[in-house]
Amino acid sequence: LWTLAQGSANPKHNPIAGMLQKELEITPQQGKKIIYQREQIRTVCENLKECLQLLAKLRSLCIQKTRIFHDRMKKCQEILTAKQVVKLIRWVNENTEVLDSVCPGWGAEQIRSRKAS
Repeated sequence: LWTLAQGSANPKHNPIAGMLQKELEITPQQGKKIIYQREQIRTVCENLKECLQLLAKLRSLCIQKTRIFHDRMKKCQEILTAKQVVKLIRWVNENTEVLDSVCPGWGAEQIRSRKAS
């Protein structure tokens, strides 16, 4: 059936499709359905390719952000004590509004989790 939906319905352009249409007695209505189905599958494949590209970009961004975070945390740990690092992390998590107002784009950097009520 895949060959029936390839290009032109003209048997001279696609001899296998012509033979199958004749042998299987494919009606014009069935031919249209086959072509429609082919277009639907093509659209899904294009969407999947786009999703895979977006996932690759997201993965790359996550790797970059993680590397930056670890670099910053390493610098903090070289300067601060362990207790001070914990206090800093807690302060950052509890004062996101302050950071949003002082550091434009801070909110975009945060992963927000839903707090249980």
